[in-house]
Amino acid sequence: MRVIVFDAGSRVGARVTEELVRRGHRVTGVVRRPVSAAPPGSPVRFVRGDLRDRATVSAVLPGHDAAVSAIGRPGRGRGTDLNAATSTLLEGLREARGPRVLVVEERGWAPAKRSTGGEAVPERAAEAPGAPARSTFDLLREEQEVDWTYVCPEGPVADGKRTGGYHTGIDPHGGGPPARTLSLADLAVAVADELESPRHARRRLLVSAVEPSTGSSRDRAPR
Repeated sequence: MRVIVFDAGSRVGARVTEELVRRGHRVTGVVRRPVSAAPPGSPVRFVRGDLRDRATVSAVLPGHDAAVSAIGRPGRGRGTDLNAATSTLLEGLREARGPRVLVVEERGWAPAKRSTGGEAVPERAAEAPGAPARSTFDLLREEQEVDWTYVCPEGPVADGKRTGGYHTGIDPHGGGPPARTLSLADLAVAVADELESPRHARRRLLVSAVEPSTGSSRDRAPR
């Protein structure tokens, strides 16, 4: 499979690229800064581009079977930047009649909180100050043409060992203990699995870590 990874130099993008290469896929990595040329025969081809530029997105999409958006970790005031990049990506995919896209975010999704009316309201963990009211997930849910999946850790993520196991869900868990820290490598495993065996078209996919004592997951076995 030929996969294009936008922001392949980010923490998530680099892990996703490594996992796809590990599985034998051909990867085009779109980066905002120049990188040294890949050695001959390398399964990764790096190209310079900006996810916020629709012309760039449309130009690099042809010839790929799937796309991954792994824009870097949001910081203060970057919520608008994330949404702008996602909007531009969707426009480019429509224009190029592009492939399915997995939009991956690094920040976690907190357990649902109760509103004053008693309704469960999902709330983002570590929401960047100054972030807009409409989330990336809101933008995707309004999309009518592009085949998308929104991938997000249910709790915090950090560098760590690749176990190959994880839990998945589509709705945040209300109550209970906070989610365990998920390794970036295992988040990348979940992304690669969804690319190879799509199960969450036009849906949110929450990923969480497995108990270290089990070393496996009820959702998939380590690989």
